Amino acid sequence: MKRYFLLLLITLTFMTCRLYAVETLKEHIAVLLKDAPEPGKNGLTKKVPGKILDARLGFFGLFAFFKFEDQTRLGILNIAQGKFQKMIKLKSINYEFATGSTLLVIYYPETNTVELWDLLTMKKIKTKKISIDNGFLTTLLMAPALKSKVLASGAVGKKYLDSRFFGILNLKTFEFTQFRDQRLFAGSSYRDTINFRCNKNMTKALSWCSFVSPSGFYYADLSDNPPTSKYEFSSFGSLNFANNDNFVLTTNGSILSTDAKVLKKYP
Repeated sequence: MKRYFLLLLITLTFMTCRLYAVETLKEHIAVLLKDAPEPGKNGLTKKVPGKILDARLGFFGLFAFFKFEDQTRLGILNIAQGKFQKMIKLKSINYEFATGSTLLVIYYPETNTVELWDLLTMKKIKTKKISIDNGFLTTLLMAPALKSKVLASGAVGKKYLDSRFFGILNLKTFEFTQFRDQRLFAGSSYRDTINFRCNKNMTKALSWCSFVSPSGFYYADLSDNPPTSKYEFSSFGSLNFANNDNFVLTTNGSILSTDAKVLKKYP
């Protein structure tokens, strides 16, 4: 009987903490949205401090992350309020970043160091050096609803275009698991830029190459161990257009989901 009551107490405590965390997140977002100015017919404008090299959405679509031309700053813009929530001063001009759920990941390839930032508090919560087997990461992607893993591509040596690798970085253990099947994200030309998008839980992904040659679109099932892939079709290049990056628009007019299904085909 005592065991039963103890188990019940633990369960109720866990549920209460979980509900409290959800309510805290909702309340936090409500504060960020409070008194947001009306965009009106002509919209709102915000002058940014410098030319932007890269822009991504995160934190449930509330924040825009800007990588500036000087590459010494990473700006976090509150879209609804039209103001910068945080301007992060970076350790190096050479860095990659990704964001998922309430987490921001900043990676420095020169030192193979990862920084984790909490987007609720806007504070750095951890710095960790990782091992990538004589290589470094070149691209990071997180699922919109997941903050425990990063889908990543990497390279070895100076001629990294000839020696790409792909896998998942676990943000709890900081271990990198490399995919064995190189077809998962490898394209028809080593000069191509590799792109990939995953679904919200990082169980499926879509990958393709762009710019140089026709792109082979591959569907990867990341829940398999090891992950498996299958070829779908070919198209020239592509462009993401969704807020959560869960869709891809190809140059032949196809809209693809992350499980490589054609959602719509324009003539």
